[in-house]
Amino acid sequence: MINAVIVHDVDELEEFGRFLEIKREEIDELYDTLLEECKDQRDNWNDPQYELLKDKIEEYHKDSQKQLDRLEENVEYIQKLVEKLRDISR
Repeated sequence: MINAVIVHDVDELEEFGRFLEIKREEIDELYDTLLEECKDQRDNWNDPQYELLKDKIEEYHKDSQKQLDRLEENVEYIQKLVEKLRDISR
């Protein structure tokens, strides 16, 4: 399998990388907030449904971290690509 990237504008690529980085941070913060809010409810809910919900949210949070790590890898790839392209164009 051959991976190819065609870049027409390095500035746009760099801007896209920054956009992804900002969105990754926002999503990570939202996932963390969701998990913390759920954990904070433990004294308010005294039924098995809470435990089920908490377990599902914890699993969702764990899975989301894997996706966010992959997104971070892509952001780093874009940043390195931008650096190489800028070096070539000098």
